[in-house]
Amino acid sequence: MSEAPKFYTEETSIDDLLKSVPADTKVLSLCEGHTSQATKREVAECMEELGRLGFTHLAMEAFGIDAQEALNEYQESSTNKGRKGLLKYLKRGLGGWLTKGPELYMGIVDAAIKNGIKVRGIALPQKEESKFSGVFELRDLLDRKDIHMAGAVASILNENPSNRVITFTGTNHVIYGKSMGGYLRESKIDTFNVVFLGKDYPTEELTKRKGNLLYDCVIQLSEK
Repeated sequence: MSEAPKFYTEETSIDDLLKSVPADTKVLSLCEGHTSQATKREVAECMEELGRLGFTHLAMEAFGIDAQEALNEYQESSTNKGRKGLLKYLKRGLGGWLTKGPELYMGIVDAAIKNGIKVRGIALPQKEESKFSGVFELRDLLDRKDIHMAGAVASILNENPSNRVITFTGTNHVIYGKSMGGYLRESKIDTFNVVFLGKDYPTEELTKRKGNLLYDCVIQLSEK
């Protein structure tokens, strides 16, 4: 982890930024505000360079473990039927976050597949995530989700010593001590956390947070 987080604007070459990621990084966490279209496009464009850097897996919060069979089939055949099924899954789970959200998430999946990066769903099953009401139930769900996702990422790493994982989740699942990102660091896994900021998660939203936040660099994007 860097001694002090670095801040970048979109004028910075993302490829150059990624080349500065330490070579021993096992988990590169890319963090978004869920309604940001610009972040999803940027992450899709990163896949080619990330493949060249030796990352083997993309672990996505947008998909639960209940989507893995469909993801595997799509990665093997990339049929229109398979794509429509995954889009339907995303639309059920996104709950109206963003009209173009499912298509943009699938753009990331397609870019990963094109560059030889395997895609894994790491969230809880959709049915489990939908069973909550009220603030306390939601907090409990998020706690269980962070523990679950950290375990899913660790499992990918344990499958093969050469595996290296990109995670793509909401920012709050990475930057706090009691989060997926925090649990991974507690496990002594070498991580590097990149926060993409857009209009839905501006710089002041990040900097006003108190405590030892776990991010190594920040990229400010505009929503074009």
